[in-house]
Amino acid sequence: MLDTFKENILRDIPNFYSLKIYLAISGGKDSMALSHILLKLDIEHTLLHCNFQLRGEESDQDEKLIVAHAKSNNLKIFVKKFDTLSESELYNNNIQITARKLRYTWFKEFSGNESLILTAHHSDDSVETFLINLLRGTGLKGATGIPRINKNIYRPLLHFSGEEIMDFVKENNIIFNEDSSNESLKYRRNRIRHEVLPLLESISLNSKTKILNFLNENAQIQNFLEEQTVKYFESKLIQKHEYVQLDLADLMECSNVIKANFFANYG
Repeated sequence: MLDTFKENILRDIPNFYSLKIYLAISGGKDSMALSHILLKLDIEHTLLHCNFQLRGEESDQDEKLIVAHAKSNNLKIFVKKFDTLSESELYNNNIQITARKLRYTWFKEFSGNESLILTAHHSDDSVETFLINLLRGTGLKGATGIPRINKNIYRPLLHFSGEEIMDFVKENNIIFNEDSSNESLKYRRNRIRHEVLPLLESISLNSKTKILNFLNENAQIQNFLEEQTVKYFESKLIQKHEYVQLDLADLMECSNVIKANFFANYG
């Protein structure tokens, strides 16, 4: 796994070793495994931990585990506590959306041209995200899974499955905390993980692999569509103060697919 990981990061980001590396770490098996992989490859990294204070003692135990991990491996660490519930009620958002917003807003403090923030999403997460988007009524962009690289966010474990990561955890006796909320079927993602995906696998073997192949192919199509959209409109847009001006005749001449993709970029 280590050799494959090293090959992948150099293929994805050739200048990886010249960047300052941060790791978003929760205390769960995936992010703890990623930190151990980086340590085994002598990749210096700083830990970023969000304590959302949603699971009482469990949240505090996660923080203690990560602080101990940082200390025993001489790693720098930043911990941020959030009053997630109050934020959720204030803006009338659900807990998961609020936590994600708080997390990535904080990450911006560590963003820069010479830095990279790693998250521990793996290929199973990408399949689950696609199915969630599908149920919400997604377009092409939502049918590409989780992007491996998004600005300075990099997800190197997307090359691996949850099963492969668990094998690595067991082989290396990695200590991690299990989030009890991962078993709750009141969350849509958990129902997909524990009910829908096993059902799909019983209907068709290797269903996750088949979905991933579809997502990868669709991502290539989406990239091509983006290129064609930029190519068509780049010489036709005129900036007028705070407005963008476009000749209606130019808009009517292009295909509906290009049109839809163009306007999607403006919300």
